[in-house]
Amino acid sequence: MRIGLLTAFDATDIHAFSGTAYFAARAMQKHGGEVEFVHIRLPWPRRLWRRLGGERLAGRLWGARSKPRAAFWGSEAVRRQVMARIQQSDIDVLLAFLCSPEAAELGGLDVPLVYMSDATVELMRTYYGRLTELAEDRVGWEDALERRAIGNAACCVYPTRWAADSAVCHYGKDPDAVHVIPYGANLVEVPGTEDVWRLIQARDLQRPRILLVGKGRFGRKAANVPEMVRCARCRGLDLQLTVVGFGPEEVPWQDPAVTFVPYLDKAVPADSARLHQLYSQADLFLLPTRAETFGIVFCEAMAYGLPIVSNRTGGASHVVQDGRNGILLEPGASPEDYVDAMLDLFSQPERYRALAAGARSLYDRQYNWDAFGRSLAGLLQRVVEAE
Repeated sequence: MRIGLLTAFDATDIHAFSGTAYFAARAMQKHGGEVEFVHIRLPWPRRLWRRLGGERLAGRLWGARSKPRAAFWGSEAVRRQVMARIQQSDIDVLLAFLCSPEAAELGGLDVPLVYMSDATVELMRTYYGRLTELAEDRVGWEDALERRAIGNAACCVYPTRWAADSAVCHYGKDPDAVHVIPYGANLVEVPGTEDVWRLIQARDLQRPRILLVGKGRFGRKAANVPEMVRCARCRGLDLQLTVVGFGPEEVPWQDPAVTFVPYLDKAVPADSARLHQLYSQADLFLLPTRAETFGIVFCEAMAYGLPIVSNRTGGASHVVQDGRNGILLEPGASPEDYVDAMLDLFSQPERYRALAAGARSLYDRQYNWDAFGRSLAGLLQRVVEAE
């Protein structure tokens, strides 16, 4: 089977979209067959406009009213290039990943289209609030593109039921054509199960080491962490917290119990080794995020057998399973509630080890890229055979 992979960014770059497209593409190559990377080449006036900084200028002049990228490319440019690539490469199925503006222009192809994303425009608007600052006509345009992309697809694939339900309930997609296939851990190397079990057995919960790995705005990922640290100290919890991924300009806060590690590039061997060391030395993974479509870092924590403490929100509530691989607190939980949950867990070694073992077990069975690749390859094969 020859799979065409269309993305809005370079899926061969481990840095693009936190590496998710890169690892997804590798999983498809391993389990699904040949993968043809389909790139849309901008018309020369558009390339010149970008090179001269036109997009930044448009953003300053029109702000929220600036148009989505497909409007500049033109529907015919997108469609013509994709169809030519399908014919040239003898592609059996086209997978459009995180590119609803492009997928919206691809109805009626000679091969089936499968649309894959981690969320929908409706969720980005109502859950993230990311589109609230946009003009009303722009929001309607974005939503219409999403609706057409989902409608053009033979089936849609999402990493959580939370996102899949939006495609069904808001966009009216047939439930039988919507599938949930979780992502995996974006790690260059993953420790073996036996090695992780030895880590779990050796952990000392008297002075727990807590790890928080994130990217983006610290306020959205961990705004209440400073208060948690102060509360833990008052309660007598001698924790050591390591925060990874945020620059000093994003974290206007320092504490002797907290170590800040800047962004670690997994493509750099020294950074990858440092991240492995931090996961290996940790006893618990903490991410009290306010909004999350999936949370690749949850998969990484599970790979190391780390129980997770997080917030019951968005896609996180589908990856972190309360009582199985971690603890989920309600969205309105206070810093004191988080500290109580951690204190209670550390005081029960048997419960702690059950959650740690459950985390690695879920990783081995479901939240790894091999499982993703096998499930997606099987789905794509069925789609091709149904044509």
